[in-house]
Amino acid sequence: MHQNDNPYLVTVPLEIIGLLRALERRQALVRMHVQDRPISVVTTILDVDVQDNKVILDHAAAEDLNQIFIRADFVRFETALDSVPIFFSSSSIEACTHDGLPALAIDIPASLSRLQRRESYRVSIPALEPALCTIVEGASPNSTLSTGDGISVELRDISSSGLAIMDYGKIINYEPGTLYHNCLLDLPRVGSFPITIRVVRCINEVLPSQRNCRRIGAEFVDLPNAVLIMIQRYIGMVEREQSARRKGF
Repeated sequence: MHQNDNPYLVTVPLEIIGLLRALERRQALVRMHVQDRPISVVTTILDVDVQDNKVILDHAAAEDLNQIFIRADFVRFETALDSVPIFFSSSSIEACTHDGLPALAIDIPASLSRLQRRESYRVSIPALEPALCTIVEGASPNSTLSTGDGISVELRDISSSGLAIMDYGKIINYEPGTLYHNCLLDLPRVGSFPITIRVVRCINEVLPSQRNCRRIGAEFVDLPNAVLIMIQRYIGMVEREQSARRKGF
């Protein structure tokens, strides 16, 4: 899919600046992480300097972390505005000062992704009833999935626009843009459906059990309306059950 066909991509400079300034005003927390490394910090936007084309960010408390981000080739940023996720990235971070204090600076991004509220609402998958996605490396759009084919991986969460895969064995190609055709999405008590997904981002995590895991975020591609309805049915079912448990039912 070409960037211009991405309905979530914002490329109008005034709109990008407006969103960044809104994040600054609300002191929204921004997760900054180095691609392909289990390194991340939470920061905030201190200033949006249009004249110098810079976004000024609070620096990390540990100077060695700041140096890792400064030397990184690619850094991703994740935040939210009014509960709507926003993503952007930078290939260059530099040290600077802001109001006399150490800070970090990046160029104002040429684009950012902003999911819509309806598409961004996602539910966590119940641990006792896992949802699975079976992925076949190299599958073509016209191929069919046979029993025993592919690698089955657990899902962490799912929304109407995509899902998050927990790759404990780190065996899936996680390069952004990678397409996986004819995957099999298995949603408990709802059914199994063929889907195509595109890798959007990857984050290395260390779980509370100290187990290493790669969390891969992927978006649905050309999702049939019938499958979308079943995914929405599953999301609604899980949401109702989780809400009932919170209320003690």
